[in-house]
Amino acid sequence: MDKKIYIKMYRDEVDNYISEKNFVKTTEKKEYKDQTRNINKLVSSIRSKFESNVLGNKEFNNKQIVDELLKIYYTSYIMMLEYRNKFWPYDNMAFSRRIGEFWEPLCKIPFYHSLKKLQIFEPKTFSEIEIKHKEKMKFLISNLISNVEEGNKVFNLYDEVWNYINSESIQLALDLHFIQDDIYYNIDYKSGFSSNEKGNTNRLLMVAGIDESLKDLFNEKHKNVLLVRQKEYENNHYLIRLKDSSKWEVFCGDDAYEKIKHFTGFDLKEWISSNVNWESDLSRDFYEYLHDKDLLRYLEW
Repeated sequence: MDKKIYIKMYRDEVDNYISEKNFVKTTEKKEYKDQTRNINKLVSSIRSKFESNVLGNKEFNNKQIVDELLKIYYTSYIMMLEYRNKFWPYDNMAFSRRIGEFWEPLCKIPFYHSLKKLQIFEPKTFSEIEIKHKEKMKFLISNLISNVEEGNKVFNLYDEVWNYINSESIQLALDLHFIQDDIYYNIDYKSGFSSNEKGNTNRLLMVAGIDESLKDLFNEKHKNVLLVRQKEYENNHYLIRLKDSSKWEVFCGDDAYEKIKHFTGFDLKEWISSNVNWESDLSRDFYEYLHDKDLLRYLEW
């Protein structure tokens, strides 16, 4: 279906909802936040219906499914952006963050309906890895130390260290995990790296370090891939730190799209070039608002 039809269908339902609920622009923080939240829920529910129709169409192949789902998601983003701005005008930080948040799920769609063979998998939990490490260490200790009591003392000390680590509640799940050609890929998407990325960078390095142990523990070869929306020169030293670590393969800008095409067979960059046209797809009032506030520069995918 043409994206203009999706936009009209979204807009008609949202406008009816706003009219029924008698939404008005307000300066009350809680009220305009609630209004925006409710509109986003409505748009998401409409999107789910469109999505179900596409996935239920047995005549579609994977390329057609990806194409249609991308249109459904892109047009839903237009609605969320427009109506958020109607009741809660965007500033620089909020708009840049929101555009980045939208990019990630768009990039996932070609993986979930890949033209190439791949299998989505659930990553190991930290607890599963902890148990396997302890089993391995207990076996080694029992073979190195013949005295059972002394061996237990050593293992208990080792166990204490794990208790300290586990207190941090380490989350190993990244944005996407799939198997292709017997390699376990762990993918993380990032809109860009700015001055507040220290904590995220440290976590990514730690998770990658843990993933390195999975080959010995579970006989799984893992690779960590970071896909970044911004061009490399637009990011700061935190990205360079990840790239130089050798724990992450980093791809920025057009290279990120090429990597998605390599994995899935779908040319997302070409799709964006052919279908994403913010100037013609956004309402005129909203586009002019973004122009006046110098926010159009964030609309680069």
